[in-house]
Amino acid sequence: MGDTRVAKTQQYWDTADEHKRIKSEIVCAYLKPWAQIIGKGSDNLFYLDLFSGRGQFHDGTLATPLKVLDLVRDNPPLKQKLQISFYEGNRANFRALQEVVRCHEVYTQLTYEPQITCQTINSDFIARLTCNIQPGTYTFIDPYGYSDISLDLLDAVTRSWGCDCLFYLSISGLVRNIKSEPKWPRIREFLGDGPFAKIERVLEKSTESTNLAKILFQEIEAELRRRREYYVLPYCVEFDQARRPSHYLVFLSKHYLGFKIMRDIMVKYSDVDADGLPLFAFSPKGGITHKQKEFFGTRRMRELADKLHRDFVPRTLRVRKVFDECLKRGYPYQDKHLLKAMEKLRLQRRLVKCELSGEREDTPITNKSVVTFVLSSEDGKGQ
Repeated sequence: MGDTRVAKTQQYWDTADEHKRIKSEIVCAYLKPWAQIIGKGSDNLFYLDLFSGRGQFHDGTLATPLKVLDLVRDNPPLKQKLQISFYEGNRANFRALQEVVRCHEVYTQLTYEPQITCQTINSDFIARLTCNIQPGTYTFIDPYGYSDISLDLLDAVTRSWGCDCLFYLSISGLVRNIKSEPKWPRIREFLGDGPFAKIERVLEKSTESTNLAKILFQEIEAELRRRREYYVLPYCVEFDQARRPSHYLVFLSKHYLGFKIMRDIMVKYSDVDADGLPLFAFSPKGGITHKQKEFFGTRRMRELADKLHRDFVPRTLRVRKVFDECLKRGYPYQDKHLLKAMEKLRLQRRLVKCELSGEREDTPITNKSVVTFVLSSEDGKGQ
């Protein structure tokens, strides 16, 4: 099994598929704004890349480590402040990574020389990391599969001030192996006893892969939130137009501003439904069909409008305040999406635009408007 896994890991580096490119671009897109914000309160910034890989695909395409170095090269403040550490456990990948990083033009221009370590990410490493993680650390964790990652590792890299994390999780691997009882001890170790017990109960009723993937991720997200007050933002990579989840690229932050920045980044790389709501997902084979867009749009816009109404009825407040509160509550949608949902509530007579803002009542809702979330006759029937 070990040789098979090594072979598959090496095959990963044959070509740079689009989802691999998007993954790297999202990692890099967050680094600069994160550094600008955290750098105001600290002279030292840290970038930690676990399971760094080779640094470059066999076809010459740059992988995440070299794209990060390109970004640093073009940003003088990062050259001065950022301390970069790459960790890779596969010796062949480590040697390749070492060579391409040391050959990069920025390597000798940095205040702090990048650290490249051949290291297996195990419990001993996590224990050391828990004690030594520095404030102001941005971590990217990109294992092959799921078995090398743990919730303890995620907790370790985000425990200090200014520490945010992106991790890549093979949800399809979890789904495949959770149907095999011999694999359960490792999955239990990853999930924890409580979440695993819930999954066991689900397995007694259903083994349909798409449902299992969603349920598994929900339990992982719930356990993360139980451990720490995280903002959690998942971006799903799907197998095909059947929308079967393959991987999740998951962002963790303890501050709503980091959540907002990453939300806006992921929206740019996301498929959208018929109402323009981002799906926070990427389908490699041609995106989603028009029929799927209409289905998801009808359902998801309704769910968003209903959630807004539940959270804010019977309050009267300025729309700008609604935006701020939604962000702090972890709504994954941008202001323009919330405006659409409010217009939907308005049509349903569950929201009224007030003239207190100086705007006419029959004009579109804007961020300057004042609105009241009201109970409709339909809401009353459900009481």
